[in-house]
Amino acid sequence: MTRISNSLESVAAFDASLPEVVDSLGAFLGRFGEVKREERQGFEGVLGWLLPLTSFASRYVVLSWTQEWTIVLKNARELAAVDKVNVVSRRAECRAVHARWSAGGCLWRVLDSGKETRTVICNDEGDGWSWHEEGEPLPFEDLSLYRRRRKRDRLPASAVYSYLTAFTGAIAPPDWRELMSGDAMYLERSLENLRGPVDLYSVDLDI
Repeated sequence: MTRISNSLESVAAFDASLPEVVDSLGAFLGRFGEVKREERQGFEGVLGWLLPLTSFASRYVVLSWTQEWTIVLKNARELAAVDKVNVVSRRAECRAVHARWSAGGCLWRVLDSGKETRTVICNDEGDGWSWHEEGEPLPFEDLSLYRRRRKRDRLPASAVYSYLTAFTGAIAPPDWRELMSGDAMYLERSLENLRGPVDLYSVDLDI
């Protein structure tokens, strides 16, 4: 059984208001049929909407992270809606960040109006670690880390947390229980034309 904390080791966030993100995401999901929208509040309500996790995301929760930044979650084993970073950033014409801090590797990715402007990736490929960076480093990045001999040491989770805080002004990693306890907008896309089954996954609620 997957621990839900393991599904919350990444974030997809947008420098736009909650209504702007809801409208941008909803417009995209509307390509697949009717989009249901609900407004709820409370930790249990968010979990009730997202669980069980599935092999194909159809439900989304949009949460205010700070006054400027908004986070989107989905009902899949990686809860951060990282697959929607490009489209929402482009439609909302805003900056976005996709960050990951897991045992299998870390990632730092920044976009502006749907275009990637900075990417740093450090991944465990099974037979060794890979390293890739692209774009101009941001002023707060610790470039000395990237010169470390071992690739796995070049982008630690602590660096990702630091970058997130510097970029968004929010405490990182997020306090998920507190974040999910605030106001939220819920969206659900149609599965009417989906081909193939959708698998369900149980999780251990360890947050």
